[in-house]
Order: sequence, then C-alpha cells, then structure tokens
Amino acid sequence: MNAISKSNQDSFSDDIQSIAIAIVDFSGIWCAPCRITESIVVDSAEKNSDIKFFKIDVDENPQLVANFEVRSIPTTLFFKNGNVVNRITGVFTQSHFNDLIEETRKLEINEIKK
Repeated sequence: MNAISKSNQDSFSDDIQSIAIAIVDFSGIWCAPCRITESIVVDSAEKNSDIKFFKIDVDENPQLVANFEVRSIPTTLFFKNGNVVNRITGVFTQSHFNDLIEETRKLEINEIKK
C-alpha cells in the first residue's frame, strides 16, 4: 500500500481541507535532492497513519507551485486544519522532519489563526 497520495491542482483544496494534518512534498522526478529526502517522507508516511501525505509534481502543477511560493525543491509544507503551519525547503534529516511533525500535531487552533 502506498502511504503517499498524489495530488494535483484540481483536487488539492479538497484533499487538504478534509484532513486534520497533511504534509505535502513538492518535488520533481529530475531533482537529485528530492530523491534524497523521498525515503524520509515515505518512512514517515508509513509510521504516521494519522497524517495524510501528498506528493506534488512541480512540473505538472505550476499553479500550486505559484500559489504556495515554492521557489526551490524539495519543499515540504505542513498543514493543520487546511492552514500551512510549517515549511522545509531543501534537504532535511529524519530527526528534523519528525520534530516538525510533532510540532504540527501540538499546534492548537488559536495558534494557527495568529
């Protein structure tokens, strides 16, 4: 079973709004740093069934890239209740990724709206 779903410009809003926590990986198949972080994202997706993970191909979804001001890849966005609450750009470690997942889980609604 694939723990990461593909999303696109047509379904993205519905995908994100329908879940408490979502993590979205903006990447490209040609991107070497994206391949480095892919195993971290996949491993996390398999271990965190309460979080929905999405992959966005930047070449196929330029409007989403523009909407979220993705200037470099990989860029990973952390959503809680449909709001972006964290972002990683570039290569990251499993430890840093896990820390941001936990930080996202702990955020309260009133902290997100600030």
